[in-house]
Amino acid sequence: LAAASRAAASRDGRALLTDLGLASLDDVAGFEGGEVVVVGGRRIVRRIETDRGPVFLKQSYRGGASLIGDLLRGRGRRSSSRVEAENNLLLDEVGVGHAEILAWGEKMSGLRERFSFILARAAPGRDLLDLLLDDPPPARLDDLGLAVAALVLRLAQARLLFEDFVPRHLFVADDGSGLDLALIDLHRLRRAAPAAAAAAMLNRLDAELPRALVSSGRRLRFRRRVEAELGRSLAAELARSRRALAGKRRYRRRRMERPGAGPADWCAVDGPILARGEGARLVRELGIDRAIDAAGLERAAAMAAGSGLELLALTYEDLREVHHGHQYLAGHLAMPEPLARRIDRSAGAFYLRRRAEGRSLAAALRDGCDPGALGAALSSLLAPLLEGGFLPRGALLAPIRSEGSGPLIFAPLPTRRGAPGLADLRALIRTELEGAGLPSAPVEALLGRIEPVRRGLLGLRAPMTGSD
Repeated sequence: LAAASRAAASRDGRALLTDLGLASLDDVAGFEGGEVVVVGGRRIVRRIETDRGPVFLKQSYRGGASLIGDLLRGRGRRSSSRVEAENNLLLDEVGVGHAEILAWGEKMSGLRERFSFILARAAPGRDLLDLLLDDPPPARLDDLGLAVAALVLRLAQARLLFEDFVPRHLFVADDGSGLDLALIDLHRLRRAAPAAAAAAMLNRLDAELPRALVSSGRRLRFRRRVEAELGRSLAAELARSRRALAGKRRYRRRRMERPGAGPADWCAVDGPILARGEGARLVRELGIDRAIDAAGLERAAAMAAGSGLELLALTYEDLREVHHGHQYLAGHLAMPEPLARRIDRSAGAFYLRRRAEGRSLAAALRDGCDPGALGAALSSLLAPLLEGGFLPRGALLAPIRSEGSGPLIFAPLPTRRGAPGLADLRALIRTELEGAGLPSAPVEALLGRIEPVRRGLLGLRAPMTGSD
């Protein structure tokens, strides 16, 4: 279990690493170039433009819990990047397309993965979600269903289950002679019985299609076409897996309502009040650790505002939406820290969090910020809000703040019903910014970068490869 470092690269990968000045794992770990497209608690994904097209560098800083399982199975210590690279080789044997990996490396210490990386080319084509959002005609939808069914069947026959079989990990390229499919982010690939593997992948794909953006008619036609192609032999397994998926959804909804739900560091303060970090102390200082009327909550909100906090007086349903937004978007967007919440179906529900610092987008444009860069940042932020159903009611840009050169900050609010189309979304943004007195030139420059907002659950603005 001593410290160990490993790396491998193709000829093109070595040349590219040399061009980027990355001669060691420490160099890769400290690399800050390219465009950051994903920032999570344990990974950063960067898009780097090269003479041969874009490549993606995923820098991973992960714990080593899964390494114990690898040791017990006699596989030795393997980082997340090494697992992904080996799974790509496994797909080569099966004949399934994937993004080309140019290089990978890992630095291990004991049972922990200190650092690992993957450098890969962009997957060819467009992701499946992007294609479905284009409202394809029935014939095109049938072709997509046939291609996906063939891919699922090939993986299932090889007894392989890709647990992250979601639309943003499935890329479709059309060369005129047929559809070629490729997978990305292959860290979670395991062995499974053929029927169970096919059912699990199909149900995961269906569950991840955003209801707000992909109509039930298109979703149902696509699913039925895939199921028909997979054949009657899987009908019982598909139905059983679909029922299990519905049960898991009901369980997650109940957990959201039950006191004590949420992150592990939430703890009960008094009855229906839950807090984390300094939340318990702040709740007592604001005098909201007991039943309180609307006027009392209003006075407490004014006190909280003077201390850099935000206290939201909400209905029970709105509280659930705000808390779900904080949970769902954590690790993908910059958000103010949640501190406490009171779960109350009758009255007095509230949510306490840090106040989102920074300027409004209108103020940032007025102060001379680059509208193109601001529009690209807004595009990345809006994608998960749209596809996860977290667009706020009322003013669309009100809960978004810009602070220096860092990512935009979003403070979840109760959500609106339904999702506007891209044209309507641009019209809403234009109306709000021009209503703030901004001239049309910077507004249009910002809106020119909103077009890719339909791509990817994590706000990816270009075809991704090897990264979630």
